[in-house]
Amino acid sequence: MKKIGLTFIIVLLLFILPACRIPTLNLGMEDNGRDINIELGTNLVITLDSNPTTGYHWVISENSFAPGLILISDQYQSAETGQSCLGECGLQVLTFKAESSSVNTLVLDYLREWEPEPIDSYQLQVYIK
Repeated sequence: MKKIGLTFIIVLLLFILPACRIPTLNLGMEDNGRDINIELGTNLVITLDSNPTTGYHWVISENSFAPGLILISDQYQSAETGQSCLGECGLQVLTFKAESSSVNTLVLDYLREWEPEPIDSYQLQVYIK
């Protein structure tokens, strides 16, 4: 009897747990300038080349208007590409959560904090349903 109950619980969990996953949309530089439609609660993960040892990193621009997107993570991952690079080449991974239904213009600037202008930018129009 205990085996049947345990088996039932395991089978039930196998069906319930996949349904509990947070939907995620992964984007990169090739998506720059796109219009994106996502559902409320979706994680938007943007992965961009970065080299913070030179002072450059991606930041949310002052030109952003993204009231429905909340930055939940900003991480750097070193890349083992074998390329010769000043400092350490890698990836900056920014994760946003779609918190409210809205139209969002997300703009990221690649800059050094002490310089007035970015050397690159990344923009998405994000529609959250």
